[in-house]
Amino acid sequence: MGRTIVAEEAIDVYINSLYAKNPWLIGLVVGQVTPQKDYVVQLIKSPPQGTDDDTKRKGKMTKPNSLENIDEQWIAMHAKQVLRMLPGGLDILGVFALGTSDMLKSAQAKLRQTVFAVHRAVCKSQQVLTTDSQSTDRVILHICSTTRKSTCRTIDVADNKSTLKPAEWKLQAFLDRWHVLHTKVGLNLNIPVQKNSTQNINKQLQSGIKPFCTGIWSCMGTIGNQILDTSSALDTSSPPKKTKQKSSQVSTERSSFNVGLLLKHRKSADKPGITRTECGAMMSLRGTMTCRGYVHNKATVGEALQAVKTDVLRSLAARCELLAEEVGQTEEDQDPKVLYETPRRVFSKELDHSLSYCDYVFPDETSQDILERFSELLDTNMTEEQLDLMEELLPSDDDLVKPEKRRREVSTSSSQKSLSSTSKSFNMEIGAVIGAAIATIAAGVSYMYLGAE
Repeated sequence: MGRTIVAEEAIDVYINSLYAKNPWLIGLVVGQVTPQKDYVVQLIKSPPQGTDDDTKRKGKMTKPNSLENIDEQWIAMHAKQVLRMLPGGLDILGVFALGTSDMLKSAQAKLRQTVFAVHRAVCKSQQVLTTDSQSTDRVILHICSTTRKSTCRTIDVADNKSTLKPAEWKLQAFLDRWHVLHTKVGLNLNIPVQKNSTQNINKQLQSGIKPFCTGIWSCMGTIGNQILDTSSALDTSSPPKKTKQKSSQVSTERSSFNVGLLLKHRKSADKPGITRTECGAMMSLRGTMTCRGYVHNKATVGEALQAVKTDVLRSLAARCELLAEEVGQTEEDQDPKVLYETPRRVFSKELDHSLSYCDYVFPDETSQDILERFSELLDTNMTEEQLDLMEELLPSDDDLVKPEKRRREVSTSSSQKSLSSTSKSFNMEIGAVIGAAIATIAAGVSYMYLGAE
């Protein structure tokens, strides 16, 4: 037998709910990769093709009539959006498909293409990560709607010529024994923008945060304020003794660990590849990010640190990307002197030993927008009471501008009459909430400031 895939027991209930509603469908397999086995925590049905806003506006509701006709890029786009909503430690493990035996057999080549497309999309979204996954095997789960049997196979996405290999699909209840990891990471980044640069703001941000991301990935970490051997077990407590009590009477509270990341301070002389260039502006990121991760019950300290680091880097990259998308949609009609705020992070609450997922919310969005995205992208129906809206707060408008910048604007506002792309007095401010804390800069309000040098 090939690789072992351990799925949470509740997934079987979800699969049973799909039979009567759908003649066929496709979706994503979400879980955690370990050297020995893969853990599957959730199957997520992909939204029907043709339901995005652009397609609706164009009036082209072209839902495929079978698995063979699906657009693998549609599923890959869904994977990219889901990846933003996952905590550290979780990843897209592959795809699942439900249909008749004949349909699954005829769509085998298309499902293979879809797995590779999803892998490429996920890798592109995680360019800030500087290491590969522990395994390059990805899952293809066939669910026959006639026999109601599940068949699992894996394929090596690192090899374009690889073939499907059988895998063992096992159902177990394990999520209540997983560990949750918490951390807050302070940001104090200056990103120089080259004069006359032709890069869009997303490329400027992504390249600007790369040194910070490299430092985070290679830094040391603490568990409960202690530096531990990365090969040692995260949880060293003795497992509870087996009793004759019913499982409902046994405490299964999830273990929680506070993680600290110790970013090495590097002097300028220690930084390789330093070049001198003429800059026209400087972007500054300040504040604190709230991050979270999950690991299996037998995880090592090293696996826990990697899960947290992954969440830090994914979250920072996602906020920068979403900000760039927002700027790209509005900057043509905006005055150069305007504040843009990145979305704050909102977590779902852990209920019935489930995991906590997240979303990124712009100031003009409501809780209903969050719930709709959870429903569409994660196939999860939630209520507003199940959202944790207080982990990150937006700063006030005054907090988004540097104090010295405000003083300078007051004294020069009467003399400034016009701004242009070639003006030496060009000033632009972008307020970006990269995980805000409270509405004072001293207390850790996060923002991004872009100003002329």
